[in-house]
Amino acid sequence: MPTRMFQDSFIATHPDIKGFFESHYSNLLSHLSDLDIAFAVIHYPYPPGKGDPEWSLSRALDVARVDETTKTELIELWEDARDRTDTLRRKFAAWWQKSIRSSLTLPKGC
Repeated sequence: MPTRMFQDSFIATHPDIKGFFESHYSNLLSHLSDLDIAFAVIHYPYPPGKGDPEWSLSRALDVARVDETTKTELIELWEDARDRTDTLRRKFAAWWQKSIRSSLTLPKGC
């Protein structure tokens, strides 16, 4: 089951959350959508060559429907500064908020 493979590889590559995850969310991943998993990968990307090979940062960004320009920028940021996931998270969050706002139909005058 791909979700179980994701769970196992995610825990293996993020040992700092292993105990918390296993005690609080051991059955959670069987109920996650691809978008849920994509958000986890984007916010906690795997170190190069580690993790579930099905869930690269590139695939996660595709599942989240990130445009090609932003996707390239985020992947280059990750490849250039793997220790700065906070920057990756902030840039993705800014893109996501902009994307959500642009898809909303607001009442006139808002």
